Amino acid sequence: MEARDFVTYDRRNGVTDNANVVLGVNWDIAYALLGLDSRNIAIAEELIPVQYQLSYRNALGALLAAYASLSEMDFKRRHTLLEADALSCQAKSMRAEQKLGTVSVAEVDAMNARIAAVRSEADAIAMAMEAEESKVMALAGLKAGAQPVAASRSVLPALAGLPKSVAENGESCFSVSGSQALENLLVEAAGAQLDLARKSRFTKLTAALPTFMSEDGGLSLQFLVGYVLPLIDQGDSLRLTDRARIRLLETILAARENHREFLNRYNETVLNTAGARRALASADAAIATARTSLSAAPDAEQCAAETALSKARLERAEALFAIEMARARQTLMCAPLPDAQDPA
Repeated sequence: MEARDFVTYDRRNGVTDNANVVLGVNWDIAYALLGLDSRNIAIAEELIPVQYQLSYRNALGALLAAYASLSEMDFKRRHTLLEADALSCQAKSMRAEQKLGTVSVAEVDAMNARIAAVRSEADAIAMAMEAEESKVMALAGLKAGAQPVAASRSVLPALAGLPKSVAENGESCFSVSGSQALENLLVEAAGAQLDLARKSRFTKLTAALPTFMSEDGGLSLQFLVGYVLPLIDQGDSLRLTDRARIRLLETILAARENHREFLNRYNETVLNTAGARRALASADAAIATARTSLSAAPDAEQCAAETALSKARLERAEALFAIEMARARQTLMCAPLPDAQDPA
């Protein structure tokens, strides 16, 4: 035998409405059922703001990843254009040698065809960038083509509004970022479900339907609650308890795996930063060498020397962008949740 009530629960006022829809008798069972499930409700009120913030940061991380992909394509396009410029310098020298009879017309034509192919590749990359720009605009919530996207720019100003982090390593980053809080709450929620399943021999919360949620306003829930008289299959209760116990173990194992994945992502940003700093040092050395070569190059080699200097500068810009992207990912990963900030 089961009686059902629609119950409205508000975090500030408790149960505000109760309407029996089966037997036509307003029993005071809703309060007892909500009391049994009060732990789940309290956990949900803590969990929702954490999930909101982490979902926002995951979306921002996806936007940064798309922008990084667009910028990578932009650097590839610029490298391709510099390759075409270098070939053009060679073609210029070949035409001079052709007049001397040391280079054939066929060789010059082959070089021109090679230059055209490289420039065609650069055009193809530019076309592919348009699709990537649309993805960036979509992730930013903007209409595709509404305005041009400038690739390869610093993304750190876009993260200036995030809380500052003092994390010095992956573990401290994990603990302040909200990921630790999320895992603790998920495990606690699974434990609460197990506790509720153990009590289901006599009572059962048939469904809990959120009707309103906000970032900081808690919950307004409408429950379809069922009171089940103890004339039920005890084996069903045991099965519910076993399933809840398994879900708790699965949640704990998933939390450990998520912890490891978080540390791996953090370590990846550290490695990317180190690799980019090495590339930056190499680019600085290449710029110094290219400047020396350019100052001493004869007129016939000026074109190639200028292209070499431009290539070194582009490699430096690419390394700086990689460093900033790694810093941005780390900033996003380690930013504390707003309610964890110092009120001062």
